[in-house]
Amino acid sequence: MQREHNEGLTGLHFRRSQVPLKRLFFEANAQLMDHLASAAARDDVQTALRLAHAIKGAALFVGFSALADAASEAEVHLRRSHIGAATSAIARARQLLCAGGP
Repeated sequence: MQREHNEGLTGLHFRRSQVPLKRLFFEANAQLMDHLASAAARDDVQTALRLAHAIKGAALFVGFSALADAASEAEVHLRRSHIGAATSAIARARQLLCAGGP
């Protein structure tokens, strides 16, 4: 893997041979993002916290710092029971994920 900066996706850049890994990252996290938004909408804070933390960790692992920051922000708001602010952070995370996807 090469190190380089890319819009929204900083850190690791996937080579052509690693495109399946990139696709897997975006597909898996898109599903997690859907579950996160749904949990937040249901006020299921514990599930939403777990999912936000998982997304943050995966994003940090591949160097997608903007996504990690948005997921971290959602975590903070969820811990404080600020669902509206958490929902905004989740929407921003989803937007970042969609913009960086395959």
